[in-house]
Amino acid sequence: MSIKLRNIDKVLLKIVFWFLVFTGVVVVSSVWLGLFFLNTPIILITSCVISYFLIKNFLGKIEKPCGEVFLLSIIVAMLCAHPLLLLHPFYPASNDAFHTIMVRVLQMNEKIPQTFEPYSGISFTYNFGFHLFAKLFVDIFFFVPDYLVLWFFGVFFASLQVILIYFFARELFASEKAGLYSALLFVGTKMVYQEMFFGIWPRLLATTLFFFYFIFFLRKNKLCLLFLPALAIVHAGIFFNAAIFSLIYILFYREKFIPILKTLPALVLAVPSFMIVYSVSFSGLFAQSKLAEVTLTLLCKELISVALWLGWVPLAVVVIGFFWMLNKRNYSKQKLFALTIIIVFILLYFYLFLKKYPSSNVPMEFAGLGAVLFGGLTLSEIQFKTKEFEKWVKVLIVILCLLAFFSSGYLTKLRFGSKISAEQASFAFRFKEYDVALKETLFLTTGSSKIAEFSNKIPFDVTRGFFLPAVKHIVWHNAAWQEVLRKKQLREKILQTKCVECIYDLNVEYVVIDEKYFPVKLKEKPVLEYGSIKLYKIR
Repeated sequence: MSIKLRNIDKVLLKIVFWFLVFTGVVVVSSVWLGLFFLNTPIILITSCVISYFLIKNFLGKIEKPCGEVFLLSIIVAMLCAHPLLLLHPFYPASNDAFHTIMVRVLQMNEKIPQTFEPYSGISFTYNFGFHLFAKLFVDIFFFVPDYLVLWFFGVFFASLQVILIYFFARELFASEKAGLYSALLFVGTKMVYQEMFFGIWPRLLATTLFFFYFIFFLRKNKLCLLFLPALAIVHAGIFFNAAIFSLIYILFYREKFIPILKTLPALVLAVPSFMIVYSVSFSGLFAQSKLAEVTLTLLCKELISVALWLGWVPLAVVVIGFFWMLNKRNYSKQKLFALTIIIVFILLYFYLFLKKYPSSNVPMEFAGLGAVLFGGLTLSEIQFKTKEFEKWVKVLIVILCLLAFFSSGYLTKLRFGSKISAEQASFAFRFKEYDVALKETLFLTTGSSKIAEFSNKIPFDVTRGFFLPAVKHIVWHNAAWQEVLRKKQLREKILQTKCVECIYDLNVEYVVIDEKYFPVKLKEKPVLEYGSIKLYKIR
């Protein structure tokens, strides 16, 4: 039977919903099966069978949103994808390398490993749900570079959030207009683009799973019991956000307390992640230093950061809507709920920032969510004279969001590449062609983590540029951690003292030197040169 053109978007939406059910199943099944083996065919077959059962029995009817929502999703996809497609073709230039490395570590092991060997002996205790999911597709599409597979899913989950914001706000406020305007303002937020360009793909997937959990919870659909543990497995920070959001939601909608409570037993499916990841993360959270001293300069700087993360367009609508609410004295429960979300999560961000917690910006994800919800409610209440005029208002909002995106100096830096230059990327690919084997290398250059990622090498200092998630609040402080710190200090000593003899004392096979960064020549002749970057083989 032929599918009419007007129904293609509905068919695509069904496929997307099916795939997200499959995603949740893959995450949960992988973390359990991965305790014993990481066999891709078995995980794939198991996930397909369970997904088919869940889709057939629980998914239910999927309503098609208006065409404007799909258009907004395409806009976000283009904004997220264009740097890799146009500015630095076919390699991500601003993302942290460690997500790719985590997938490679999983591929090297028969089950979920305890350490990052052969890269380092530090504990494998960073959130790994996304990486288990991505590994499945990296194995299937083995002919595609692994970092491009991860990038694709980043674009997919980022653009999908526009559609889910629509469904989320519509279910939450029982208003299709509030859903549409919330999706519209989402285009103007900056956190989603920052996460895309930085490669914080686990957050993008976790936020997507949060939306699905709440959408199906509000619909009284049992599939919410799948997405809650999947969310907990993928990202501890977003799960913590979801817990705070749920508590605020219960305060405003007390009748939802028991229904939410009934979903919590599903978290037993996330027990392996709680034992491996959360035990380290939360011990690190409570072990942080005392609150930093607050100065007026620091406060002003962070307030500007908050405004930038929220996005100027959503923030402007929130400010205008707030004063309009005060003027009209329209203190609806829905608006007060959205405002509370904004305030609580901004305060939580400041608390974590003052505690010097490395991932202090995680709460801003949900502060932005509160902003688009409040803004969506405000815009949905406006009575436009004609539908034509309302259409042009929507167009104007999109144009303002695009102007804010392209005028942002911070996002521009990320779009053009903040962690590796074109010269360094070209060198990295040539280095891999010269020697594809995984060998320890001392990098005396900027962009070392990305060069190591693309050339398939082990950097002597794995902390540089987040080649590994070697941060004190997410790893165990054992002998391997001390060794990582020792290597970091040794590399810094070499840079500061220009100690050539120290280089030869290291147990590395290669040394990469950018003479613009480290103006020193070794006694050997370079085996590879690209511009100012030289590759020396010393073993």
